[in-house]
Amino acid sequence: MNCAAIPKELAESELFGHEAGAFTGANAKREGRFMLAGNGTIFLDEVNSLPPEIQPKLLRTLETGEVWPVGGREPLRCQARVLSAANADLQTLITQGRFREDLFYRLNVLVISLPSLRIRVEDIPAIATTILERDQQHGERATLHTDAIAALLSYAWPGNVRELVNVIRRAAAVAAMDAAEGTAFEIRFEHLDLPGALPTIPFKQAQEQATDEWTKRMILAALTRTKGNVPEAARILQMDRTAIYRTMKRLGLKTVDVE
Repeated sequence: MNCAAIPKELAESELFGHEAGAFTGANAKREGRFMLAGNGTIFLDEVNSLPPEIQPKLLRTLETGEVWPVGGREPLRCQARVLSAANADLQTLITQGRFREDLFYRLNVLVISLPSLRIRVEDIPAIATTILERDQQHGERATLHTDAIAALLSYAWPGNVRELVNVIRRAAAVAAMDAAEGTAFEIRFEHLDLPGALPTIPFKQAQEQATDEWTKRMILAALTRTKGNVPEAARILQMDRTAIYRTMKRLGLKTVDVE
């Protein structure tokens, strides 16, 4: 359920269902998303967009495992597992009074933080290739030329993965115009609509830059875990102590960089 796409006056009914006659237009009983999920999983996307008046009702469901349909006289037992995602900083929304703190802590059990594309550039070729494979039609097979990959790696991606999906789909459509239907074609730099991207970076250089970014993140994560203890970080990463010091010096990393 995309919480941002549901009108706020229908959010409660969408989540918890309603009884016939519960409100104008409710001509028949309807199950909500929690009950439709059964023993499976309900995924609340953009949960930060839930209207404030719905948030305490969601909290009650999470705490009790029960849903109250709109107009219902008794609760229904819900067995679904709940996953949620946010496209805004919930801690900031809490300080602004736009998201309940108790709901945040009820949802904040196991957190997966997804860094922006500009931080995990080494993932871009794999994501772009997956998009092409998923969208291929009529037997067409699209591949990325090295100059296109270099451009993708050099771009800042303010729109993250959604922007990447848009760019790849548009480039594939443009590149396909020059290819016979049903044949393989290659996406090159000129097919991309990426202002400011650099097609001149050699692929090996772009690959090295991506590897350095990944290495930097891994070392910083280990240093954060060990509170700046470099030998202990080396042990966690299964690196030689001399090698981690040498790598940190090459990448300009210091223990003071640890948050």
